[in-house]
Amino acid sequence: MNNVAKKIAAFIVTVVSVMHFSFHDLSAQGWWKKVASCIVRNPFNKNFLLHNPLKPLTKIVQGPNVFVPIDPIDFKEGIYQDNFYAVQTGALYRSRMLPADTLAAYVKQYGIKTIINLCGKDPGQTWWRNEKAVADRHNVVLLDIPTSADTLTSKENIKSILDAFDHAPRPLLVHCFLGIDRTGEVAALWKLDQQGAGKTEALKELSVWHRHNKKQYPAKSFLIKIWRGREWFYNEYDPQNYPQFCSKNGTKRD
Repeated sequence: MNNVAKKIAAFIVTVVSVMHFSFHDLSAQGWWKKVASCIVRNPFNKNFLLHNPLKPLTKIVQGPNVFVPIDPIDFKEGIYQDNFYAVQTGALYRSRMLPADTLAAYVKQYGIKTIINLCGKDPGQTWWRNEKAVADRHNVVLLDIPTSADTLTSKENIKSILDAFDHAPRPLLVHCFLGIDRTGEVAALWKLDQQGAGKTEALKELSVWHRHNKKQYPAKSFLIKIWRGREWFYNEYDPQNYPQFCSKNGTKRD
């Protein structure tokens, strides 16, 4: 075996050996955290992304939305705490469910006129009462349209979403629980319906960048892939035609 082959073999053995270590143990020792923080903090730093031509697929905006330092073991939970992005500046923004003071800050800063709540009306929950209070205080229209992360959205609810696109005062803010799957679906529909974007562009709203897991929630991207415009939707769309994406198990939060 020549020297090059020996070096390659040694490298493979080293990689395999490292993979057998517990990442949690490495994290506890501090070594992995130091390495990962260098990787994570720099390329995903908000200021870097705001000024870099290779910034993410939807626009990061200024505001309370801040980069959260994370334990690299749970990377998916540590990008931007509000998940607040501009889908179309001045027209549609997306986020997770926000605390009342944070929501009020975005409403003021971006002049939000309509909130589309994809978790549905729930007066028994404090978060909904707080959101309603913020909307009332700032003369914002609140639309409660319950959708599911793991099933195809009903025809009735998509009609309500399209109606909001057409008639609700702008800018709009759409959110679900974490602002990932249901929110991504509505943002992708906006791209197709309101901006005339292609499906590849629209599906960027359901990307890994937004923490979307297409294997866990395939129904969201499936709708975008089969979408053929409003005429198709009004005349042909029926979730029952796709039983693999229909469920009687209720609504899952995303």
